[in-house]
Amino acid sequence: MLGSKLSKRILPLLCVFLGGAFLSFLPSDSYEYPMKGYEALAGTFGELRGNHFHSGIDIKSFRKIGIPVKAVTDGYVYRLKTSPFGFGRAVYLKHDDGNFSVYAHLDRFIDTYDSLVYQRQIKEEKFEQEIYLPKDQIRVKKGQVIGYSGNSGSSFGPHLHFEIRDKDEKIINPLKFYPVGKIKDHINPIIQEIAFEPLEIDSRVEGKWRKLRQTPVNLGNGSYKIKDLIHVRGKFGIEYMAHDKLDAAANKCGINYAKLYLDGKLVEEFRLDTFSFDESRHINMHIDYAFYKRARRKFQRTYILPGNRFSGYKYKKSQGIIELNDDSIHFFKLVLSDFAGNKSTVNGRLIRDKRSSEFPTKPTYYPKSELKVEEKHGILKLTVSNPTKLCSNGLNYTTILGDKKLLKPAYYSGKEMVFLLKLDRYAYPKELSFYPGNSTTKSTPLTFSYYEELFPDQNNLVELDELQVYFPYKTIFSHQHLVVRKLPQKAKMYSDIFVVGNEGVPINSAYLVGFKAPKKGNYEKLLVAKWGNGKWEYAGNVKDNGRTIYASLKEFGQFCLMADSISPTIKPINFSNNSTIPEAATSISLRVDDEFSGIDYESIRGELDGKWVPFEYYFRQDRIRYDFSDRRPNKGSHKLVIRVKDNSGNSKELSYQLRF
Repeated sequence: MLGSKLSKRILPLLCVFLGGAFLSFLPSDSYEYPMKGYEALAGTFGELRGNHFHSGIDIKSFRKIGIPVKAVTDGYVYRLKTSPFGFGRAVYLKHDDGNFSVYAHLDRFIDTYDSLVYQRQIKEEKFEQEIYLPKDQIRVKKGQVIGYSGNSGSSFGPHLHFEIRDKDEKIINPLKFYPVGKIKDHINPIIQEIAFEPLEIDSRVEGKWRKLRQTPVNLGNGSYKIKDLIHVRGKFGIEYMAHDKLDAAANKCGINYAKLYLDGKLVEEFRLDTFSFDESRHINMHIDYAFYKRARRKFQRTYILPGNRFSGYKYKKSQGIIELNDDSIHFFKLVLSDFAGNKSTVNGRLIRDKRSSEFPTKPTYYPKSELKVEEKHGILKLTVSNPTKLCSNGLNYTTILGDKKLLKPAYYSGKEMVFLLKLDRYAYPKELSFYPGNSTTKSTPLTFSYYEELFPDQNNLVELDELQVYFPYKTIFSHQHLVVRKLPQKAKMYSDIFVVGNEGVPINSAYLVGFKAPKKGNYEKLLVAKWGNGKWEYAGNVKDNGRTIYASLKEFGQFCLMADSISPTIKPINFSNNSTIPEAATSISLRVDDEFSGIDYESIRGELDGKWVPFEYYFRQDRIRYDFSDRRPNKGSHKLVIRVKDNSGNSKELSYQLRF
């Protein structure tokens, strides 16, 4: 009785003290779980996805489709959306408490919503719809069924993607609205690797300028340790690769909280309880993006690089960057926690590297060597494997201003001699002389193509021959040394190949790559192609009156002009011409495919007896489907016509005679 009275007095005071924010995060029985009996999660809030933090939770349906999805509390239907991509079929509710909830990848809506969407589709003759409804036009009650789980949109398997957003549509971890233990989780985060990353040209980790990866010893009960004493010099950062698991599923999920301590003092804290959509691409600054692009492994940083403005960092005094200034042994501790409060801790030891010589042992020279070039943190790293004697004094290079300079070795390790150069826009290297063998007469010139320094808070325009590249304001996270290099064109190309930027550098928002159209070739069929996945792929073909073809990109890479004049293909899947559609059938499907530029999904048009019918596009399966489960055509003969275009405007039309 006393506890009840105290809580009645204290809770209002807490709400006033916290400005009302406490109520938004208070676990409450007032929110119903959207899929009763399905408490296993395939994905947690904020976990690392491709180019974004996950904006909700993924509720497993165990490969089932059609499970009832319920409104979590009272409110009204704010928005209905159906699309071949993204969330597919989705219901957006606005609740009486000011929050929003989102239910995505649905197989179907309830009849009321479905009828509303279908009427709009028929009116506009367009499958993709986004309908905003006036307040209280369609009221919903807590626990009311609003749809059925499915696999629509950009889904990789049947599940429900569920979100909660505040009044400003800022995303909040949905688990904060349910009692602790609603989702069973008694498993500590699993720490796979710890990494130490040098950040400046004078930095070293174990005497080298490269990421040092260590697999911690698992001591059990969430306790790990790095057994080796790590020698460091200069500024460096600590990274981790880890994941979490929940009781009811084997999926690898995300970790919401990280704290880094040095000698018992907090260095950096990362909390992922809420974030805005416009900062989601900062995931690529939170991870080592260059390493991920190369090795497909995501190391999360405990430090903040320039340009990383993600709101999840809570302690920014030193940006999480460490530099040891004495010769004592220092102790670091990294604590990783999941939402349920399970913790894992890794402990390690650090000491300043007192070795003054960069060449602790006399280098061994070889008759033939190889050169590898990398760029990171604004530093050019040249690694000579099996160095010859001609490398011992350094590498000769010429700057863009014509100055001749000597780059001396930074250090020698094993069979490698490493050279480091801090990039300067006023003295970019233009050409370097490298002798792969012990001969002064046979040099292999290495050409650099640093074109310009880009800054995030201004518009940047770059032009080289037929290439135009435009970087709008805030395209890049931080200043970049832009590489633009021209390579000879190849067969089936209508331009030279241009390398734009460093593929290991992340992009915040889209930039434009444009090519001036050549005199030869069909202008209407020309497109910008990007090299990826071992082949040239369609990137875009927006055209202006000045005969320039553009593509909008969010990654650096290699580009050229190509053409596509081949029409798409159409092939029935569950029927044939002059066939009878069985009584038990509820849909008809066709395969639509294109060799190069891809299907223009907005061009997909199906007509039954001359009237438009909604065909849904399943882009992952190159398939379209007309679902007539509730609107089966009348018995008799019907004519089906399918029209499709690709992104270069090549069209295909086929017709079929069907009996229902």
